[in-house]
Amino acid sequence: MSRLDRMAGVARSLALYYAIPFRARRLARLYAPFVASGGLAFDIGAHAGNRVRAFRRLGARVVAVEPQPDF
Repeated sequence: MSRLDRMAGVARSLALYYAIPFRARRLARLYAPFVASGGLAFDIGAHAGNRVRAFRRLGARVVAVEPQPDF
């Protein structure tokens, strides 16, 4: 896979995960019962990091791991 193809894939993922209005707010509402402010949350397979963003919005510390080097 060429570098251009990989970058197009990254751009597509970012558009899918971040271009949807209010998605971060909805994810935060979904995870609020499970993630406490000041707590520690893990995002294994973080991909584009949209759940990291939601966990941070809730005030949590986050450990994110993503095996794909482009992310």
